[in-house]
Amino acid sequence: MVTGIQQQIDLSQRRPAGWNAWINGQLSYLQMNNSYSGFPNDTGIPISGSMGVDYHWQNGWLVGAAVTEGYVTPTFSLGGGYTQDQGALSLYTAYRNKEWWGNLIGSLGWLEYNTNRTVPIGITAQSNIGSTYGSDLSLAGEVGYDFHSAFITHGPIAGFVLQQAWVASFTETGSFTSLSFGDQIRNSEVSVLGYQANFNWGMWHPFAQLMWDHEFDQLKRVVTTSLTTITAPSYSMPAVVLGRDWATATIGTQVTITQSWSGLASFTAQLGQQNVTNYGALIGLNYAFAVPPQRPLLVKN
Repeated sequence: MVTGIQQQIDLSQRRPAGWNAWINGQLSYLQMNNSYSGFPNDTGIPISGSMGVDYHWQNGWLVGAAVTEGYVTPTFSLGGGYTQDQGALSLYTAYRNKEWWGNLIGSLGWLEYNTNRTVPIGITAQSNIGSTYGSDLSLAGEVGYDFHSAFITHGPIAGFVLQQAWVASFTETGSFTSLSFGDQIRNSEVSVLGYQANFNWGMWHPFAQLMWDHEFDQLKRVVTTSLTTITAPSYSMPAVVLGRDWATATIGTQVTITQSWSGLASFTAQLGQQNVTNYGALIGLNYAFAVPPQRPLLVKN
């Protein structure tokens, strides 16, 4: 979501001052591997789409708002899976002059989950059904400096991503292996350092970006659970342990279609992230309202 908005910001800033409306869609592959023996891995294909509107002033400032909807149905390696529906409202601002640029994005999201956890017992598979909800708060920002030449603009980037995801407690039903899970909270504070390059090739504007991400929050997290069929003390289980350092690489292009219409396409992949495989593609479209329509020339006799 954040990456899609940041790419749309850059596209809007290339357009004349005034209003812009945009829409994009993302398709990804996400696999999480649990390093603890006996716990399942999960694999899913996240799909999301965003639409937004922003205003670009001649002095370089831009403000906007966007809504995002997302959907993913990961499957567990031991059987079953879950469905996550997510919606989010984002507000953003950005500034750009000839050399310096920066942006800031704040998002409030809501989550819905439907789970089907399958437990193999002997020759049987016990199905456990549950549902719950949650929220997702995030704040992301970037700042960069551009060096210009005839056909290429390039420079360093520094940024951060702060996030807190919360999932409410819920109780499964369906079999004697059903469990009750407590509230879950995951905090994340990631710093971002990297370099990017943008090329000018007529109507095409290819770009490439390589970032190093570092997680400052604690890596280990536990989930508290209890049995539902007998009275017994609650106990805690480890969640998937993610890496502290990884790289994110993005390549793509912007394209000027007409005076008012422009588009973008990009591919992003995480490299070296512990227990995670994540990559995906994005396509987007932008319409600039400020561009006046071309009028036909009148030829006098």
